[in-house]
Amino acid sequence: DLSRFLISKKKYSNLSLVEAGLGIQKGTRVIDFFRGRIIFPLIDHRGNISGFSGRNITEKDFGPKYINTRDTLVYHKGSMFFGLNLAKDSIKKEGFSIVMEGEFDVIAAFKEGITNVVALKGTALTENQALLLSRFAPKVSLCLDQDSAGIEAIKRSIPVLEKRGLVITVIVSEEKDPDEALKKNPAGFRKSLKNQVEVYDFLMNKNLRENDPTEALGTKKITDEMLPLINAIQNEIVKEHYLKKLSEHIDTSYESLIRQLEKKEEEKTEKVLNNLQKANRREMLEKYLLSLIIQGVNPRNLFTKSKDILTEYKFEVPSVGKIFPELLILFSKYDKFDIKFLSSHLTKELLPTFDKCFLAPLPKFEDSIKYEEEIIRVSKDLRIFHLKDRIKEISKDFKEKEKKDVEIENLKEEISSITSQIASYQV
Repeated sequence: DLSRFLISKKKYSNLSLVEAGLGIQKGTRVIDFFRGRIIFPLIDHRGNISGFSGRNITEKDFGPKYINTRDTLVYHKGSMFFGLNLAKDSIKKEGFSIVMEGEFDVIAAFKEGITNVVALKGTALTENQALLLSRFAPKVSLCLDQDSAGIEAIKRSIPVLEKRGLVITVIVSEEKDPDEALKKNPAGFRKSLKNQVEVYDFLMNKNLRENDPTEALGTKKITDEMLPLINAIQNEIVKEHYLKKLSEHIDTSYESLIRQLEKKEEEKTEKVLNNLQKANRREMLEKYLLSLIIQGVNPRNLFTKSKDILTEYKFEVPSVGKIFPELLILFSKYDKFDIKFLSSHLTKELLPTFDKCFLAPLPKFEDSIKYEEEIIRVSKDLRIFHLKDRIKEISKDFKEKEKKDVEIENLKEEISSITSQIASYQV
């Protein structure tokens, strides 16, 4: 009915309906994508309808329980929440957002007057969603289903939220599903809301319940699960707090946990280096350099050290090459480096590269001096690529054109100068 109305009455083309995610091409005609479903409009935080979600009316209906508009020019599943347009003011007022799984969870919460709630449009938070939430409040409370899929979604969301510096808690309800909890016992849900649990305490308690810390196998399972999560904590004081807490629970020394972490970091570094060798080394070094700069304690200082070495350098990765001039402009205008501010000033096409580099795992360095030395080393390696390219250009110039003696001598001198620079950078 929708496709027929839009095509015959409103004169839209078949292609427009397909590209908007409202229709499916079947031979020469277009049929509705959402059929026989309850429809939820998906509205962005600015109030624009960007897509739709459709839920089966009965369990016997054809297809999955939920279907969403596929990614289109205006709708991107990993960049949206259901309900954010209505919840954003309440999130600012309350100082935190509550993240649930489905539309009915959010509707049930709003019915009870809990209005700082949004629903995911997937199984776990994405980098873009974390960035969006960080603009409204410094804290995120995860209220997902208490089944295995919900627990996995919590664990996958932690590093993404940590990178944005957000405080993460979990709302533990009596029912598996928040919608059921709100309908059966709204007072109990409000109590859970007041007694939110820090996400690391929640996962640690869960692991301690499911595994025996007095047995070697139980201890191994607990540490295998918890150490990577704790290691991702950005605040070193908080990280130490949870390492000590874990050591007490499993009756293991704090030093043993630190050694195990160092071992894991060494394995990760080795894996990073192996990946570098497999892929194009120059492109990987460019991304690695950007990761080092934007994840550093003083990005402006690190950027300057790199920029001074990479004069006239041409980047192989187009997106990285576009981000560097943006950094130069921002660092020349503003004193303080703010990751949220910077990401908000980048074009949409550059954000995926920037976010990947900001979230990329880096090797552990002894101190800031070693960190700076790594920046300089990588910059010099890239500079050598640039200088070798220049030698190739000059050699080509020699062969293709007839030169006067003076020009030939100048080109020879330039090659000699470049060769000396390469030798100095390789020391």
